[in-house]
Amino acid sequence: MPRFLLSAWLLFLTPILLCGQSKPKMIKVSGEIPYYVPESESQSYARQKALENAKIKLIEQEFGVSLEMSSATSLSTTTGAETQSLIQSLVKGEWIETIGSPNYRFGIVQETGQMVIWVKLKGVIRELSQSKVDFEALTLRLYPEKKASNTEFINGDDFYLYFQTPVDGYLAVYLYDGKEDVYCLLPYQNETSSIRQVNANIPYVFFSQEKSSGEPKWVVDEYQLTCDNAVEINRLYVVFSTKNFTKALDQAGDNERVPRNLKLEDFNKWLGRLKSQDASLSIKEISLTINKNKS
Repeated sequence: MPRFLLSAWLLFLTPILLCGQSKPKMIKVSGEIPYYVPESESQSYARQKALENAKIKLIEQEFGVSLEMSSATSLSTTTGAETQSLIQSLVKGEWIETIGSPNYRFGIVQETGQMVIWVKLKGVIRELSQSKVDFEALTLRLYPEKKASNTEFINGDDFYLYFQTPVDGYLAVYLYDGKEDVYCLLPYQNETSSIRQVNANIPYVFFSQEKSSGEPKWVVDEYQLTCDNAVEINRLYVVFSTKNFTKALDQAGDNERVPRNLKLEDFNKWLGRLKSQDASLSIKEISLTINKNKS
């Protein structure tokens, strides 16, 4: 077939395909979901896990899960509780925003003495879009090398982020301290743009002056992870889109060594707005464990 005719056919076909596509539907959900707490988990960490589990379960009830997700869960014969090997990326939906505040109710399983946390939650969810980008994001401990990938840190450890995307896009990185504040780690504090632009197929290592990707070394913020308690859980949010977006409105820290920050409630509102406006927005959440002392 001549090239001209083939091109004309493709141009004719494309609008038909686009017209047939529908926007992912968004719906409100609510429920009270139990989380059975392993003995090794602290109460503060268990609350975070219980909330995450509740969101996943409500999404699963509405949209279902992939085959990989189903095979990743198992049933405990002692408590009837599913083991918490849930992987959010395998659920066929995503949590857009939380309506109101979650309500927590604590109890004990009489037969085993195991703690259970009931989370009552209401929010908005959406079916996953096929247009999301599967990028790679790894947290690095001590060394700015991909082989140093780790999610468990000791108080004072150097912290880096490895990132690579198959397409050009825009990136922001935030760290939630497990309390009230969320810190903007990327863009760097002294960057002139409101968002970090990244190129396809380039391995980036952020938070390392040694591995700076074109910007002056003095612009690069370097970080160490610290904790006050014996064990603390932080959560890293890696936010990526092929569309340009603006980072959350934040405030300067108490000194130059403290990243710009905002309250968790304001961060969640910003993230919810982004998700509702951009179905292609991709987010990876990484839980980081920080120990006060070496084991």
